[in-house]
Amino acid sequence: MKLPSSPQDTGREPLPPLRPWQSACLDQALETLSPRHPHFLCQATPGAGKMRLAAELAKALMARGDIDHVLYCGPTRAVVKAAVETLQAVLDRPMHGQLGAAGAGLTYHALPGRLDALKHLGHRYRVLLIWDESHHAAGHIGGEGPNQWGMALMALERQMTYTMALSGTPWRTDGSCLPLLRYLEVADAPPESEATLPAYPAGSAKSGSAASTTQMLLPDFVYTLQDAIRDGVCRYPRVQLVDNRAIELTGFHPRTGRRETHSYTSIPQLLRHPAIDYGSLVRLDAPMQRVLNLSREQQGKRMKNPTPRECLRGRSHPARLSSAFAEYRL
Repeated sequence: MKLPSSPQDTGREPLPPLRPWQSACLDQALETLSPRHPHFLCQATPGAGKMRLAAELAKALMARGDIDHVLYCGPTRAVVKAAVETLQAVLDRPMHGQLGAAGAGLTYHALPGRLDALKHLGHRYRVLLIWDESHHAAGHIGGEGPNQWGMALMALERQMTYTMALSGTPWRTDGSCLPLLRYLEVADAPPESEATLPAYPAGSAKSGSAASTTQMLLPDFVYTLQDAIRDGVCRYPRVQLVDNRAIELTGFHPRTGRRETHSYTSIPQLLRHPAIDYGSLVRLDAPMQRVLNLSREQQGKRMKNPTPRECLRGRSHPARLSSAFAEYRL
């Protein structure tokens, strides 16, 4: 059986030096992680380099003898593949999960099926668990309780020496708390002037009194988009909006069955029609194809004239449009 190639076989170029925020977060994580505080949450804006930071933390913990292996969990196979490549480049060891490997990477979906083996690994060795895009996992408080990924993480965590959570958006729209992380129960959100780190609300609960409490997430390190723009790590986001002044909606009259065509001068005007809603609009092939074409055009321009520190790199991040609409005919 042929094993995946090791970092030495691939002839990779030397890694660039750590960015200042990565060095600061690395120092804080090494100082914070201990048997009394085994969990660490790094909240950093997308594209800032969270995975490189996590790999450097694994390398430093191995160097000082705190861990033997590293386990990475991510939401998709593509994300896991990219993370494994980063870990191999930094650790200079394979991550295929076999003899001689520094560890392994797997998706959250695969985690429940391998839970027993991974728990056994954590029982025998000291393991750092890196769980990426941590907002995909739901814990106990708020929402409808823990989801499958959250339950698997909580079961695995008991056998892990340390865990590091990575996320650009560490909150869930259903109000659930993220597992393994620190939350502060407060009656009201603390004023920003009194907080050293941002706190993010999760689930709410009512006690025996009329007062309600909110669970506030406490990240261990925060690197915002504003910080990244200031440092030149990320470019200033630009939202591209495309409307259509010549929309035609064709249908049949409910009573007469006669074919009718109505014209609209904008998408907002079209959405006033009782048969059209935003959800159905974005699922149409024509507007989505137009959005993809615009994304490819913008990505092509950036690849031809890349900026040195552009956050959205073509190899790992497709062009992202916060809101985009297309010209189309219904």
